[in-house]
Amino acid sequence: MNAVSLPLTTLEQHVSELGKDKARPILVYCALGGTSAEAARKITKHGYTEVYPIRGGLDNWMASNLPVTAK
Repeated sequence: MNAVSLPLTTLEQHVSELGKDKARPILVYCALGGTSAEAARKITKHGYTEVYPIRGGLDNWMASNLPVTAK
């Protein structure tokens, strides 16, 4: 819920869409986890301090029967 879609290829141009509170926790995800780890590094370089990639990606999240929503 309230996810912001920022493709890795344009992430740095749109990182301000993550908000001004750079201490607010941010979860970063992709399908398998590799891209989200790289995205988390880029976001951290912009001063965000609480950035967490979801290990194993969304595939692992859903395989663990954790909740998802399309809203």
